[in-house]
Amino acid sequence: MPFVRSNEKSLFPVIPKLSVIAIAFLIVLKTSMAHAEPQEQQQDESAGWKAAVVGSLLLTLATNPLHADSGGMAYMQATDAGALKMLFRWHPEEAAGQLGPIRITNYLQVAYSKWQSFEDSTQKGSNNVLEAIPIFRLGWSEESVLSYVETSVGIALFSTTELNDRRFGSNFQFTDSIAFGGYLDQWDWSFQFQHYSNNSISLPNNGINFYTFNVAYHY
Repeated sequence: MPFVRSNEKSLFPVIPKLSVIAIAFLIVLKTSMAHAEPQEQQQDESAGWKAAVVGSLLLTLATNPLHADSGGMAYMQATDAGALKMLFRWHPEEAAGQLGPIRITNYLQVAYSKWQSFEDSTQKGSNNVLEAIPIFRLGWSEESVLSYVETSVGIALFSTTELNDRRFGSNFQFTDSIAFGGYLDQWDWSFQFQHYSNNSISLPNNGINFYTFNVAYHY
């Protein structure tokens, strides 16, 4: 059942091979770095850092240290940037309400995403984002591949106030979204339109829109 809480399960039965591959890759990479020339070693260190981040994200999802009810990943794309997101969700035990055949549920999503500009591949073209979002789900089935629509308004914290020619005005941002999705056994998926801006608290307030594909596993 997608909305039943269970903190005793983890993603280890689902992604053990990915975790092992990530760890093995880090060991091989570290060994090769020890024999690299200075310039090559600098490049390898950058690759090693990125591999360490990926491995850590996979292991965090696998072990569920925050005792979330579900966890997953998302790919986000805007016109001039792309991003990867790691997310955790906490579902209440009971539904928030009922509108005829439509069941209204809500959950809290906490996520970290790494953005990268398509126009600038350096660190100046990146952004780190933490967000906390209460999400409302209107569902008509818990078994169908197309089962619900969602809407949300939350808050986000940016590591930078500029990306390409965009000026966000402040590190603090609001984020709102609308999505549709469904279930596949213990997984659920959604396709989401997500907007970030500071609601003109600080100018300029260019904002940014992402089309996002989310996949979450219910522990």
